[in-house]
Amino acid sequence: MTVSLSPGGGRSTTIEAGGKGREMRGEMATTQRLGLHAHVSLGRAIAILAIPLLLGACLPTTVSTYTLETYTSADGRFHVDVPGGAMADTIIPSGGVFAASTVHGLTVTADKLRFAVVYGDAQPGYLAATPIDTALENAVAGNVTSTHGTLVEQHPITVAGSPAREARISIVGAEYLFVVTFVGNRLYSLSVLGTSDSAVRGSEATQFLTSFAVSP
Repeated sequence: MTVSLSPGGGRSTTIEAGGKGREMRGEMATTQRLGLHAHVSLGRAIAILAIPLLLGACLPTTVSTYTLETYTSADGRFHVDVPGGAMADTIIPSGGVFAASTVHGLTVTADKLRFAVVYGDAQPGYLAATPIDTALENAVAGNVTSTHGTLVEQHPITVAGSPAREARISIVGAEYLFVVTFVGNRLYSLSVLGTSDSAVRGSEATQFLTSFAVSP
């Protein structure tokens, strides 16, 4: 499967939410338990990046009514369709091959769905020494580690002309659908957290994932 890369020019979808989204969190590890230091493995480093995005404390208030609009990140060099066209940006502690990078986690919550984009730059020599399939497998494994969930499925796809993985993790009380890819030495992780598989595969979540495009 190939992810289409429309530059945010798709239809607008307006959603009326049924109320404030409930907290959805599994039994997740803390950064201390994972070992937040410069010499952790890539899988653990990526796990560290993912953790804050799954904890309710760093997520904005749920939006009750929204329209999917294009959000552009100049620093992240991408654009993507998200509820309301805005995302909250959090700097995430990192280690391993991301130790020298400022890692960003951007999030928005609407209609019981949490949309997130994480990006950070791996050390320049990492992908030169690591096959891309292995790097992507490590990224998927990092998300599994951070959620303490169960990997239900994963598939190879293409994003922005680069190899990628789409995967789904089942965690306590929720489903976590995400896409990981490297563009150059930059890792992008896009994710949707919802109450069920059908929720994270709905039209709004699909538009979010397929609208992602890297800026020139």
